[in-house]
Amino acid sequence: MALQIFQVITTRFLYGKTILIICLIFFSCSNRFYKKEKPYNLINSFNQCYNSDSIKHEFLTNGYFSQKNFLKTTNNNDTTNIKEYTIYFMFFKDGIFLYNFHSNCGYDKSNYCIKNYLNDIRYDSLSLLLFHNSFYWGLYKLYDDTIKTIFINHPSMMNEYILQEKLFIVNSHKKTIQEIISRPVGFDKNSMNYYNEAQSRRIINEAVFIKVDSLPSSNCWLKREKWFWCNEEDWRNYMDSVNLNSTK
Repeated sequence: MALQIFQVITTRFLYGKTILIICLIFFSCSNRFYKKEKPYNLINSFNQCYNSDSIKHEFLTNGYFSQKNFLKTTNNNDTTNIKEYTIYFMFFKDGIFLYNFHSNCGYDKSNYCIKNYLNDIRYDSLSLLLFHNSFYWGLYKLYDDTIKTIFINHPSMMNEYILQEKLFIVNSHKKTIQEIISRPVGFDKNSMNYYNEAQSRRIINEAVFIKVDSLPSSNCWLKREKWFWCNEEDWRNYMDSVNLNSTK
């Protein structure tokens, strides 16, 4: 990965774009920034495997979902506050699921800005590389009007892997989906109690579908992991294609 990022940065210099020295130092060492150890304790709990089969749906894979939720917090004087927050997620046509991605829009949460971000990073090699190595990535399966997802983060060296499962119900008429089950995998008792307490303070709303004409690829970091694939030969073919493209 470090070589790939270095190639991107070098290309940018050749085209006359200015990049801060700190970025060069940081990203040239990016293979050390992300956790090297495999999530061995969670791999067996990853109850789906990737086979790149195309999933056809009326609208699911042609954009992203925006889910505006609310979190209840209590101050020292027992005053309850409600904080709004938005989760963005995507279902790709090859069965890849992306959860809680962020954009460079800052405080601008308009669909216009998010759409532009998703389109623009397709032409920005460094932004696309960061997109594929950040956030929560995983898989989904579609069963009639039910979507089963499982996804994992890509933690930094000092943090831990977090594996989660979510179940959604699709409302094709409204083009919305509703989260009905959410649970972490592999939590100990104390962590689970903390998670359940936090969940009890959340108000989960329907996620609204936003159509996007052009989306980035689903070539996330998980696709480089052999354990993620159903078939080892498919993984080898994918890695061969990725390595070939990176040398062009």
